[in-house]
Amino acid sequence: MYVNTLNPVLLKAGPITIYWYSIPYLIGFLVIYWLLAAERKKKSIQNLTEETVEGLFFWLFLGVLVGGRIFYFLFNDPGTFIHDPLEILMIWHGGMAFFGAVFLMTLFGYYYCKNKKIPFFAVADIVVIGGALGLALGRIGNFINSEIVGIAWNGPWCVVYPAVDSLCRHPYQLYASLSHFLMLGILVLAWKKMKQRREGLLFWLFVFLYGLFRFITDFWRNETVFVFGIGGSQVASLVMVLIGLIALKKIYPSR
Repeated sequence: MYVNTLNPVLLKAGPITIYWYSIPYLIGFLVIYWLLAAERKKKSIQNLTEETVEGLFFWLFLGVLVGGRIFYFLFNDPGTFIHDPLEILMIWHGGMAFFGAVFLMTLFGYYYCKNKKIPFFAVADIVVIGGALGLALGRIGNFINSEIVGIAWNGPWCVVYPAVDSLCRHPYQLYASLSHFLMLGILVLAWKKMKQRREGLLFWLFVFLYGLFRFITDFWRNETVFVFGIGGSQVASLVMVLIGLIALKKIYPSR
């Protein structure tokens, strides 16, 4: 058993407070920017210039923040929009909805690429690498914040979150983090092994793998169960698996 009394604050200097939770997003986006800049230098993606990289980066970042925060409070605490709307801007307090972040990030990225005549899927294949890393590290941030906890369990590596209750629980965040690191490894391996770039392969592989791993790990997440023993996020995950499979089938049709 482990009692999680980790301090979510990384550094505090006067009025400035830096939270552990903010670091994964910073790292993930820095990797995305670095990869896009590297592709720009290689001139491997049409119309990807220094200016469009910066513009794309801005819209992707905005999509994650706006989509993640709005969807989180929309489904978890809608009253926040009325009684404390400024809380929505305080990302360092934790609370991001993955599906909302990905939806708005993809939407913003798609329209920006369309407007600048940049091949969307060529960019998306790069973005998911940094995104997978950010997700893996982000779940560790959730663990430090004592949020998105697992179901009650008295096993040998159960964790008590005093900020939540006195129950010993599955460290769901660490399970999810490990699955995301595995997904990242598969994506990088697929990227390295590609003899010829097939645009959209990594993006749809990300969609499939995330949905698959999320469906599995969420059996240990403390979430409301709807039907057949699965929760709402697992239903959404199954939709991602199906969409990913269909898209991958089109990229690699059977002979």
